[in-house]
Amino acid sequence: TLLFSAIAFLFSLNSLTLFSQETTDAQNNDRDFIEQNWNKFVEISNKSLTDNIITLSKGQFLTAGQHQFKTLWTRDFCYSVRGLIPLKKYAVIKNHLNYLIDHIREKDNQAPVFADSMNPKKRAAWVSLSHIFRFIRNLAITDNISVYYESVHGYPTIDANMLILMASLDYSSSGDDPFWWESQEEKLVKIYRYYDKYFKDGLIYQGPFADWQDSVYRNGHTFLTNLLYYVISQRLLKFPAFQVSEDDLKKLRKKIELDFFDQQSGLYRTIKGAKQISIDGNLLAIDLKYHHPDSPEAINLYAALKRSPLWVKYGLPGIATSPNYPKKWQYRALRSIGLGNYHGEMFWSWTLALSIKVAYLMNDKSEGNRIMATLMKMILRDKAVGEIYSPNPRKNYPNWRSRFYWSESPFSWGSAFVVDLIDYVNDKGPGKLFPNFNGAIKRSTHNL
Repeated sequence: TLLFSAIAFLFSLNSLTLFSQETTDAQNNDRDFIEQNWNKFVEISNKSLTDNIITLSKGQFLTAGQHQFKTLWTRDFCYSVRGLIPLKKYAVIKNHLNYLIDHIREKDNQAPVFADSMNPKKRAAWVSLSHIFRFIRNLAITDNISVYYESVHGYPTIDANMLILMASLDYSSSGDDPFWWESQEEKLVKIYRYYDKYFKDGLIYQGPFADWQDSVYRNGHTFLTNLLYYVISQRLLKFPAFQVSEDDLKKLRKKIELDFFDQQSGLYRTIKGAKQISIDGNLLAIDLKYHHPDSPEAINLYAALKRSPLWVKYGLPGIATSPNYPKKWQYRALRSIGLGNYHGEMFWSWTLALSIKVAYLMNDKSEGNRIMATLMKMILRDKAVGEIYSPNPRKNYPNWRSRFYWSESPFSWGSAFVVDLIDYVNDKGPGKLFPNFNGAIKRSTHNL
């Protein structure tokens, strides 16, 4: 018995040694791939964002994409500012922000959902037909642009105003124009006050199809909307004109924790009272320092993310929501073209990039490198940053396609989050993330 026990013990030690060696080899392979392909990765990612900059008579703007999203989507632009700043595309940011702020609807301070020279629904339908009839060409945006205050579903959005505020804060902090904030502050206050009427039971209450997960009938209290409002309000505390109350923010934070945090999973539920958990707000809670990366709350949240289906089900983090939403919640038109799970178990480029950044923020270098190497392979393969990717690891997560819908590429929002990730790596110091680095990252630049 002792002999067999000794043999079993030695065998287990050998197995652990082999496993440890395999893990080390995989980590080295990831790091080597990143080092060898970094400059090309930076070049493609930068170009994916800047290729969507257009010039009209009213100045420079950023479209969400070049095909079905060749529209000035407010949400996509505002989220893209974090990538435009490292590229020093200040003229685009300033002009696009000024245009949005100047077109706030006077009667209720609602921000435009998007602007285009044609109805975005017609543009999307035209592009869908072009996948079948290849002679059809994409339609350009002309100077005759109009603003729209309702989404393609016919509802106002809940997040456009707060995202304009977030983008304005980021642009103002860039130092490009030290007088810009003061010149726009009166209008920005009106944009902020828009939310006063949306509070219900201590939280912002939104209508259907009102945030970025607009393929789903998500009316009610959502974590992401209230998280963004809280973080933005914290940043506005230093500006007296906005009259932000610290006591009110404490109450809001307490309500967020009470109504959204799920003790069983250790994560925040996406909608109050629903079982679905989305990766967006859980990542942004760390990235936007709702929970500082060094805090016990962030450490526990990240650990919960890593063991959740959002991270492990398909080998990578980045699927929008798990489990999928009920079919009756899904927008019927999208479900008919195979996109019922558009905001469910589908990979998004921006959440993939943000997962990597959060891993690095949490000092989980090997995990960050593992995901980074995979995302780099996807971007190098496609020669662009796409919108959505199939949850199919056997096929290396291909750009999603159906007969009527092709994943937008290049996709501004995803590209911007990749550029922001690159900027974080450069700012952090490549040697700290990649100890055996050969110097290529240090020679890379954001400027095209």
